[in-house]
Amino acid sequence: MLYTNDLEVGKVCNAVKLVPPVLRPGNSVLVYFQDALDRVFSSRLNPMHNLGAIGYFFFWALLGTGLYLYLFYDMSVEGAYNSVQRITENQKYYGGIIRSAHRYASAGLVLVAALHMLQTLFSDRFRKYRWLAWVSGVAILPFIWLEGLTGYAMVFDEKGKMASIKFAEWLDVYPMAVEP
Repeated sequence: MLYTNDLEVGKVCNAVKLVPPVLRPGNSVLVYFQDALDRVFSSRLNPMHNLGAIGYFFFWALLGTGLYLYLFYDMSVEGAYNSVQRITENQKYYGGIIRSAHRYASAGLVLVAALHMLQTLFSDRFRKYRWLAWVSGVAILPFIWLEGLTGYAMVFDEKGKMASIKFAEWLDVYPMAVEP
């Protein structure tokens, strides 16, 4: 399927007919948003046309900063919070910058994944030969969320404690031996 802004002006009406009626309102919003960004950034630099590349950039930024933070992380329950504080305070510039880059790259990855999913859905690019990419992308989403939850829990501060307890409460619905 083609976006309506990928076609010549005279063929826009035909492109809208390619998208199923149930997806047309979302596709219209998507095309309007992309056109607005084209006017600001130009078509070549529009972030909506490069979501895959931006997602890979955030993934590699997360991997690099996560490995660096893991080098100084204490895995014990008693030492987890203190090790994060040492990274932040003892490595004033590097530790703080690395933690900030890791945090913002994770937020960016979640945002880009959601935008990419909506873009693929509303432009009807998940059928025929693209179904495997769509299914694998949807299957990756819970892992991204679980990794984000794990990132909160590893700091083991108030937010991490709350996130861990809420996650354990959600797991209480299933017949497993997990206590919040």
